[in-house]
Amino acid sequence: MIRKILLPVDFSEYSLMSVECGRDLKDLGAEEIVLLHVIDEKFTDPLRYSKPEIIQTIVESYRREVEKKLREIEEKLSDFKVKIRIEFGEPAEEILRVAEEEKVSLIYMSGRGESWLLPRMFGGVAEVIAASSFVPVLFTKFEVVQEAGKNYCKITFSRIFDKILYATDFSETAERLKDWIERIGEVSKRVDIVIATGDLKPEEGESFEDALKRIEGKALDLKEDLESKLNVPVNVFIIPEEAGRAIIEVAEREKPTLIAIGANGIGKAKGIGRTADEVLRRSRYPVLLFKAT
Repeated sequence: MIRKILLPVDFSEYSLMSVECGRDLKDLGAEEIVLLHVIDEKFTDPLRYSKPEIIQTIVESYRREVEKKLREIEEKLSDFKVKIRIEFGEPAEEILRVAEEEKVSLIYMSGRGESWLLPRMFGGVAEVIAASSFVPVLFTKFEVVQEAGKNYCKITFSRIFDKILYATDFSETAERLKDWIERIGEVSKRVDIVIATGDLKPEEGESFEDALKRIEGKALDLKEDLESKLNVPVNVFIIPEEAGRAIIEVAEREKPTLIAIGANGIGKAKGIGRTADEVLRRSRYPVLLFKAT
C-alpha cells in the first residue's frame, strides 16, 4: 500500500524533524523516498534587473548548495532507496506535480503545529497540498517551545503509528480509509475510533434515537472487525458534538500519535471539508488526511 513516499523539505527545523520521524514509515513497507526541494520562483526576484548569465550563475550555485544538503539528508535515510529531485517554481504546484509524476503512495510533510506562541501554524504550502493532493498526505506536527530565549520544535509523539485515532462517519471516504487503518494498525499498539453525532441526520422515517442506535451498532461492528484483524485494543468514542470538535476533544484526552481523517474531496477535486480543515488547524498531533480516488 505504501511503497513510494514524497518527502518535500525546505531545510526549516520543521521539515528536518519530519525527516527524523519519517523513518517510522519503513514499518509500513515503504521502500523508496523521493526527496524534493523546490527553489521558489521568487528566489530570483531581487535579481530581475541583473544580466541573465549572472542570474543563471547564482541559481546554479544555490542549486549545488541544495544538492549537498539533500545528500546529507539522504545519508539519514539509508534504510530506503532515495531519489533526489530539485525543482524550480511555485512550491505547492511543484510538490503536487512531482507527486503525480512519481506516482507516489503518500506525501509526507510538516504541517508544523500549535502552541501558545504560534496559535495557527497550518497554512501556506501545507494548506494548498491538503486541498489539492490526489494521494493521502501525512502531516507531522510539532510544538514550538521557548528555551533560553530561542524557539525550538518539540515532537508531540513517540512513534507515529503507536496509537491511532480513526475518525469515521461511515461515508465512502471513511470506509476506504479503513483499509489504511488496517495496514497501519499492523504496527500499532492501539486504535481508537471516534464518531461524532452532533450532525447526525436520521434517515427517512427514522427517529433520532433509532438513528443513534444504528450508529452504535455500526460502531460495534467496526470495533469487532478491527480487533479481529489487528489483534490490538480498539476503543470507540461516540461524542454528541460536531465532528471537528469531537475529534479534537478525544485527541486531547487520549493523546494519539496519529489522527486519521477523510477529506470531502474525491480524486483530484480541490478542497477539504470543514471537519478536516478544523482538525488540521487545531491538532497538536500528526494527521493523515485521506482523499478517496
